[in-house]
Amino acid sequence: MRYVNGRLSLPDVVQLQLVIDPFSDRAGAVQAARSWFDLGWRQLGGELREAAVAQASGDTGVARALSPFGVEAGMAFSYGFLGQEISRDMGFSDESWAELLAAMAKLPSALFVAGTLTADGRAGEVPRIYEASHYLEIMLRPSFGPGGRYSILTLRLRADSVLTAPEREAVMPAVLKAVAASTSPVFGEISYSYTSPLTAMEYVLRTDPSIAFPDPEQVLRGYSWVTVVPEEMGLALGGRDRLAGSGAFWNVERLPRGGYWLQATERFADYRQAEAERVFDVLRPHLPANAYASDFRDARRPIPGAAVG
Repeated sequence: MRYVNGRLSLPDVVQLQLVIDPFSDRAGAVQAARSWFDLGWRQLGGELREAAVAQASGDTGVARALSPFGVEAGMAFSYGFLGQEISRDMGFSDESWAELLAAMAKLPSALFVAGTLTADGRAGEVPRIYEASHYLEIMLRPSFGPGGRYSILTLRLRADSVLTAPEREAVMPAVLKAVAASTSPVFGEISYSYTSPLTAMEYVLRTDPSIAFPDPEQVLRGYSWVTVVPEEMGLALGGRDRLAGSGAFWNVERLPRGGYWLQATERFADYRQAEAERVFDVLRPHLPANAYASDFRDARRPIPGAAVG
């Protein structure tokens, strides 16, 4: 942690997000949820996953090489109705990971977190994602939106763990696209994250999807470097040819089971204000009335009590 101008300077966090509709496609939603955790951990876990796997098998050397205090990885999930709820809270192992993936058939509320430990093994004045040198968080939040229709998948990790090399950065859209292809997604994006499950746009507009979830066929929850829009909205925007011809996107694809993949630039680092303005202009008809053009960098609000005099 370091301070700049008397205020705590926090590292950037990137969030992958996908909204799915189990009511329309239960099998596709289950596959998407299972793949989200499995691919996210296997392909984006990197050195942290290697250390956690080795530590779970009794070899602490790999974990100690990554952090002198080791790593911690664990998961929790729950499903069912009040009084008949199934709930599990487990440390990471091959067996517990298999149990978590199997539980995706129920589309549970689920969380997996892995990160290096600090000197005292506890978080300090800020959330652990900012203190740990390596950190990955994967989550499934069911029952969002009208009637609890939608489920939100999020994956958050430190930007410095994936944006340092093109080949590592390219894994993020590869994971999102692979999971989105297993169903007809309602929404998706890769952007900066300030609090989960809010998109960066929701954060700056101070809206909360748990309170006001927009009609996903009409209103987007955000836009960024990568934006996934539902089938009906993509068609309303002119379909693949018109979107590709807008000049706002480096890559436009129609996903196999519906929906459109809109990637503004090849590299996340190249997505700046000018590129965000072009994306905003194309998607404006389906953004909230108070939305504005922004790449949403450096949008973090001060953490109460984190300033120093």
